[in-house]
Amino acid sequence: MHIPTLGEEISENLSKRLEHFFMSNTHTADIGDDVLRNFNNLLEIKIRNSQVTNLKRTMFPFPTKLQKFDFTANLLQTLPDDLFTNMPHLKVIRLGENRISVLSHSVLGNVYQQLDFLDLTGNPLKCDCSLQWLEHEDRKVVAGNCVLPEEKRGESLTNLNNDDFKECLEDTS
Repeated sequence: MHIPTLGEEISENLSKRLEHFFMSNTHTADIGDDVLRNFNNLLEIKIRNSQVTNLKRTMFPFPTKLQKFDFTANLLQTLPDDLFTNMPHLKVIRLGENRISVLSHSVLGNVYQQLDFLDLTGNPLKCDCSLQWLEHEDRKVVAGNCVLPEEKRGESLTNLNNDDFKECLEDTS
């Protein structure tokens, strides 16, 4: 089934008590602002194997009860800093098989410690100073491998250590 755009019609045709929202192989590329915002009981969102290129915090309930956030196998390259803001129940984030190369602390910093699992497998992750924040976090919950720089290609994020960031300046803020 082809659903190129998720728009207002979704809100009009689904119960506001919706707890689980799943879509797969729908060729969805665009999600309208506020489309899922009024689904305050939403616990899980899964839009997989599609063509989503952009996510915004305004697409989802605020605050939210979301526990699982799954956008595996889409075309995401970047994530906005506020995407996971006011998601106090979030436990699982699946962003594997996208095109994410940089994942800054500003995106995940406010939810990382509450996560049970963060899937970044299959992304072209650049393991440089932008990932130094992981050095101080429990990496048992994260799955993914470095693609760049070449000397770190294939190295698991769970195995990164102080030596991998020795050329980075320590953030003193």
